[in-house]
Amino acid sequence: MKKFSNKISKKNESYLSKQIEKVQEKEQMVSSLVDETSSTTDAILDEEINEIVRRVVEAQDTRRMDVPENTPLANQNEAISTLFQEMDVLNKRK
Repeated sequence: MKKFSNKISKKNESYLSKQIEKVQEKEQMVSSLVDETSSTTDAILDEEINEIVRRVVEAQDTRRMDVPENTPLANQNEAISTLFQEMDVLNKRK
């Protein structure tokens, strides 16, 4: 009877070992997907931040040039303030 139970135990160990390996493989796959998703999200946020910075610089340059069709200075300052707030929101999402 003892030999029989040893065989069952070894089969169970083998089965469990294989299951553990499968789980570890899946964990590794999930981890790499999370890393990939995270880096993609970071790249998207970086693009959004760069666009906001570009708009801020453009607004500041427009204000400095004092072209007649510019919006009043107060509106430009408000727009710049809004852009910086958007940047803060994006940085917090990162």
